[in-house]
Amino acid sequence: MDNSGSAIGFYVISVFIMIIILFYMNSTIILSNVNVDDTVTESNETDAGGGIIISNYTTPINSDGESNPSLHYLDRHDVTCGKRPINGFVLVSSRDTSEVPDSTIYYDYNCLDKDDEKDEFNSSKTTSYMYENVNNYHDVRNLSHHTISCGTNPLLRFQLKRIAVGDNKDKVYYKYECGDTLGVSCKDEYTDYIQTEGNNFDLSKHEVYCKDDKYLTGVQMERKVDDNDKNVERIRYKYSCCKYGDDDTDDDTDDE
Repeated sequence: MDNSGSAIGFYVISVFIMIIILFYMNSTIILSNVNVDDTVTESNETDAGGGIIISNYTTPINSDGESNPSLHYLDRHDVTCGKRPINGFVLVSSRDTSEVPDSTIYYDYNCLDKDDEKDEFNSSKTTSYMYENVNNYHDVRNLSHHTISCGTNPLLRFQLKRIAVGDNKDKVYYKYECGDTLGVSCKDEYTDYIQTEGNNFDLSKHEVYCKDDKYLTGVQMERKVDDNDKNVERIRYKYSCCKYGDDDTDDDTDDE
């Protein structure tokens, strides 16, 4: 009887141990399939006054291509605020900071909230991929062919897309979304012209941000050859910012 009881006890303990092992293995498998960098991360919120809240987000950290820091590596980054306007963005490069792994990039960007209002999706647009390339299709200066424009409506989302096959292989275009809010007090802003070699991390020198009470409606890269050296080329971003239109606002002039 004692031996029978011991056998049953041993069997119960063995089954219990097996259950624990299987649970652990299953959890490990599940966790191993989840990349913590696969989701957009919200870091903080700032009260800008006037019922406006600015939320900061980042896209996943990904490789910049290491020895080949191509324009194409930007297609891994989906800058989206959902139903809220984008206030601004900058590409962060590990070549400028030691806070992220070597040879990586990601977008840091802000989304705008006003009194918990949500923008209704208005339209999805794309820029054209039919253009003459600059040097090669990997060169970041090819972005100068692409104008993101929502008029006076807010920009809600943008992502660079790459053509993988066919006659237009390796050409790129932007896919972006616009909201339906009509902005006022719109104004074009510019980053500084900075020299580029065509690498994706050169974009980290350009901070594209509207003032706290404004949102982005359009973005375009501009290029120019250096006045003193024709072999040197510089780039900048031209971008448009608008304010939320109040019920009693009937003009579209800038307030500055």
